[in-house]
Amino acid sequence: MKTAALATDVAPVPMICVDLQRAAEILGGVSVWTIRSWIANGQLPVVKFPSVRRGETSRRVLIAVDDLVEFVRRHREVVGA
Repeated sequence: MKTAALATDVAPVPMICVDLQRAAEILGGVSVWTIRSWIANGQLPVVKFPSVRRGETSRRVLIAVDDLVEFVRRHREVVGA
């Protein structure tokens, strides 16, 4: 008899996008308003999914994890070198 796979048997799916709160946590606990400022200044791109309404985008603002990693790479500096 075949049994269903348990949830622990399934590999976790990596996060692709995160909301502003999670992005702030990932970046060391900066404020959500700091994240919003970086977005407004064009320093951090956002992901806007289409809405179910024709021609509109979702109001929810998400950030791709890859963009967070790239943001850190761009702003990383070596101290004392």
